[in-house]
Amino acid sequence: MFRRAAKSRRCMLQRSNEIRASILAEPESLGIDARLERRCLIAAEGLTNEFRRSVPPFSLDPLLKHFEIARVTERPLDRDACLKQSSEGLYIEVNSLYSKAIRRVGVAHEIGHLIVNQCLPSGHSHWGHHDRRLENLCDRLAVVLLAPRWAIRRFLERGHKRVTQSFRKSIPKEAARLFGLPVEMISLRLAQVMGSRHIPLN
Repeated sequence: MFRRAAKSRRCMLQRSNEIRASILAEPESLGIDARLERRCLIAAEGLTNEFRRSVPPFSLDPLLKHFEIARVTERPLDRDACLKQSSEGLYIEVNSLYSKAIRRVGVAHEIGHLIVNQCLPSGHSHWGHHDRRLENLCDRLAVVLLAPRWAIRRFLERGHKRVTQSFRKSIPKEAARLFGLPVEMISLRLAQVMGSRHIPLN
């Protein structure tokens, strides 16, 4: 049991580092066509309009319905999540050994694959292709879906109304709690939206 828990923690840390690298990378360094990346990011940002009448952490149910995902199930896996097909349609399996935050990212990542598929030219599909470059792109799309630019700005604007030194120091942790994401991940997303290279974690 302890070995399993330790392995799970190592896998979660590795997954967080992979997502962190994906967020920081430029499209060209990922080997992804910049036009495809732009189409996917625009599509992801558009889909977040489903959340505008709600508050974070945003439920992914509207997007699951949009892409006709039959269900999301949790069980131990050798990865964070995967998209599968059954007689009732598409469904997502999520690694039950991972934290709630990483499980949310896993579901959003699989939705990212569906976004990429929609944005590819007609007649093209990436199903069955385990391409690290596409996986990195789906990581970026997951963060966009879970922490939309407009929601990050709204969070920061509300925070500015009570700006204190303590609030500035607690921004990443407070954002992580609000958006249901790991602190390191939301810190990078905050930096993206604010046009800064780094948001202090403490």
